[in-house]
Amino acid sequence: MHVMITAIVGLAAALNLLLTFGVVRRLREHTDLLAARSAWDEGEPLRPFLGETVGDFLVTTVDGDSFDRDDLLPQDTWIAFLSADCAPCRQKLPAFAEHIRALPAGETRPVAIILGDPGDTAPFTDALRPLTKVVADDDAAEIAALMAVTAFPSFVRVGPGAPGELTVKENNPRFI
Repeated sequence: MHVMITAIVGLAAALNLLLTFGVVRRLREHTDLLAARSAWDEGEPLRPFLGETVGDFLVTTVDGDSFDRDDLLPQDTWIAFLSADCAPCRQKLPAFAEHIRALPAGETRPVAIILGDPGDTAPFTDALRPLTKVVADDDAAEIAALMAVTAFPSFVRVGPGAPGELTVKENNPRFI
């Protein structure tokens, strides 16, 4: 009788252990799914809002060139806000780079704003630097704060508004 009870308890413990492993595996999958989400998936309002005016700024690109608001005024330009610690940003990086490569000659190139620690932003800057203007580090944080970006990745189209003003014309996180 003791053997049968021991066998049943052992079988129940083994089944419990299998179920626990299954739950842990499923929790890991959910953790990965949640990490891949960004604020725009949650239905939060995207900033900057359409029609907002972009204030003055003067920053330096990773190539050492000065870059300011007036560089964006002549025509509509896309600005990509990417964060080094954002899983969707890392996933969209190859498609964004390919999009820039596919632009016809003479068409305005998007500007890439890369936020994060310098060591973490290297894959982004290395991929995009040969293709377009890239702003990173403190200068990138300055522009993101100025435009009140609330979600990553954000693809914002800006262009001339009222005379001498740069205006947000579109904010599309699914641009790429």
